Amino acid sequence: FLIALIFAFQSCHSSGSRLGETHLYVADDFSEVAVKSAPQLRRAQVEQLFTVSLLDGKERVIGQYELEEGNFRFLPEKPFETGKTYRAEFRYHGQDLTRDFYVRAQRGPATKVSAIYPSQLRLIQNLQRLYIEFSQPMSQGAATEYVYFSDQNGNRVGRVFQQKERWNKERTRLTLDLRPIPYQPGLAWRDSLNQRFALYEKYKLIVSKEMRDAAGFKLSNDFEKSYTVYNAILSRWGNISIYTKPKAGTTQKVILKAGKAYDYESMLKQIWLTDKNNKRINGKIEITDQERSWSFTPLNPWKAQEYKVYIGAFLEDLAGNTQHTSVQDWKIRDQFVLTKDSSKYAWPLSFWPQQ
Repeated sequence: FLIALIFAFQSCHSSGSRLGETHLYVADDFSEVAVKSAPQLRRAQVEQLFTVSLLDGKERVIGQYELEEGNFRFLPEKPFETGKTYRAEFRYHGQDLTRDFYVRAQRGPATKVSAIYPSQLRLIQNLQRLYIEFSQPMSQGAATEYVYFSDQNGNRVGRVFQQKERWNKERTRLTLDLRPIPYQPGLAWRDSLNQRFALYEKYKLIVSKEMRDAAGFKLSNDFEKSYTVYNAILSRWGNISIYTKPKAGTTQKVILKAGKAYDYESMLKQIWLTDKNNKRINGKIEITDQERSWSFTPLNPWKAQEYKVYIGAFLEDLAGNTQHTSVQDWKIRDQFVLTKDSSKYAWPLSFWPQQ
């Protein structure tokens, strides 16, 4: 009876291990793939649940499994081939841990965090999302393990980000959406906000160097950005003005200035230019001044003709507010344009480059 009781306790303890604390690692030299903080499993279970295969052909890699207490690793029979991408998978209790890693012969410059948006040092309580830009393409599937907020005591703030991570096509910009703040009966909404980020307290956003790039290498170093928490943004009103007007025959920038900070990706997508024939202008967009400035450098010189600046009705601020965005052109015509709620149209402003 005693032996059975001990066995049952160990079984429960093992099955109670949370997969969220279990991680897949790839050695920097690609000599092994390991699962750390794993549940206690027999070798036969490990060989069934933990696999490494070619990403394209799904051909399983042959190798040896070594088990240690709480960890196990896979050693390939033949070295992983350079120029190929592999997928390591650990399936347990209906959930998957997956790592894709590309094997290259030599390591180039170490990947690092190149930018964080919002770039300002104020952290609003109802921030909708943030963006992290990296210097080189990254692996995916583990962002919320390595990106997190810590409070002023160094404690990790729990359940901030949604599990789904989004990447741009090049996998150099990561988008992380923050979890909605749940309503609790009897608790004021602003008190609910304080449960995640306490007003006027200081927090750090940390990107751990353990995060891997597309080639399986760690980042060059831990990245930290400090914030101070401020009140939630509730107002939907804002203004955007044409700040500078370029000269015809040049590729000078046209610059827009906003009265408040807007969502970084929204500014990239919801503001654009057309010529007098409504043909979209190609060029380079830059978002600066803590997401309060939008500038555009055309590929070809400006002509002495009318150009239109379109500002989409769904331009979002940092809290995701989109309705009733005010657009004002103070420098050119002093005209005032109000976008319509839920409109599918964008409202244009005009400017004329002069000789």
